[in-house]
Amino acid sequence: MGVADKVDFALAFYMLHEAPSKAGLLREVKSLLKPDGRIYIIEPKFHVSSKAFEEMTGIIENIGLEIVERPTVFLSRAVLLKIR
Repeated sequence: MGVADKVDFALAFYMLHEAPSKAGLLREVKSLLKPDGRIYIIEPKFHVSSKAFEEMTGIIENIGLEIVERPTVFLSRAVLLKIR
């Protein structure tokens, strides 16, 4: 990604569904987080089905992230994550 320092927060807005490897991208973002850092994922309901979004949450749990919150975002599916 070209990021050298650890970060407090990462935002994936309407893009994770485009990644060839969701798990690979999330692992890389996780490796850049500070210990208390968060990742906020927001995906469009018109591109990402409820089933596909829930499959993504399975990937999240398998790579050592946990869901902190499921915020309501207009016309979107969203989760806030932290390192487990």
